[in-house]
Amino acid sequence: MDSLKFCHYIDQRISTEGDYYLLLDEIQLIDVFESMINIYLCNHRLDLYVTGSNSKFLSSDIITEFQGRGDEVRIYPFHFSEFVTGFNEETWQAWNDYLLYGGGLPQILEMTAQEQKVSFLKTIIQKVYIDDIVSRNHLRGK
Repeated sequence: MDSLKFCHYIDQRISTEGDYYLLLDEIQLIDVFESMINIYLCNHRLDLYVTGSNSKFLSSDIITEFQGRGDEVRIYPFHFSEFVTGFNEETWQAWNDYLLYGGGLPQILEMTAQEQKVSFLKTIIQKVYIDDIVSRNHLRGK
């Protein structure tokens, strides 16, 4: 996405009065997002929240660039005690799913069929891990 068009879109929605919250998810999809974030960090009426799961976004060079001007919040997987509260089956089955499919993926709790869970995990592995690694390291092929 073009960062100038995106900034124009946001600027049209911000008036000269009041305070605003700007939540930007997957910001790394915008061209030169680092510059765009710096622009909005200077606006004291704007609370800026930026999220991303991409390896480029989470790299140390990005964290260094914004050091001292924000807080990093890490999201961790559920503990088993948290996971089991959303599980409708026996505790032993919850433990099995927690170990097999992962406790950090709350979507798993909404799925009943094993095929759904396996398909979901394959998609996550491909989109979140493999694609990010390939993109970050400029790799080609499979």
